[in-house]
Amino acid sequence: MNLRGNPELTATSLSLLAIYRSKNLMRPLVNYGVLCMSMGFLVEEGAPIVWRGLTVMSAIERLLRQVEWGQLDYLVIVLGVVRNMSVFHCPNCNHKTHVFGEDGATELANSLGVEVLGDIPLHINIREVSDEGQPVVVSKPDSPEVCCIF
Repeated sequence: MNLRGNPELTATSLSLLAIYRSKNLMRPLVNYGVLCMSMGFLVEEGAPIVWRGLTVMSAIERLLRQVEWGQLDYLVIVLGVVRNMSVFHCPNCNHKTHVFGEDGATELANSLGVEVLGDIPLHINIREVSDEGQPVVVSKPDSPEVCCIF
């Protein structure tokens, strides 16, 4: 979604701890008319996040209850595995190579009891439009790369 930065607060002088304890909410970042909130907006770039038990539940609760979502038609929460860089497509001959293996995401999903939601291939067109800050599903919705994502 090409979004970076910290979400604004409904009361801008509060720290994240104060938000947690108060009724003040974070405002989601917006791009392409889509409201977005991520734990990645709340931590320093490159900082590791350890996801275990209560930490996961606390993060999900924060993203659901402490964000000023406004009037929503839908709130989409995705719980599953997405195979990123699932297959490399050669731009010259369209040969497909599973650079990082073929069944790892399926095995992970099975062990977690969730589904594989889709594949994002390692493809030059996806990289180029992503570098421009555009989701490939918006900039090239009919491309073969998009058809294999879902």
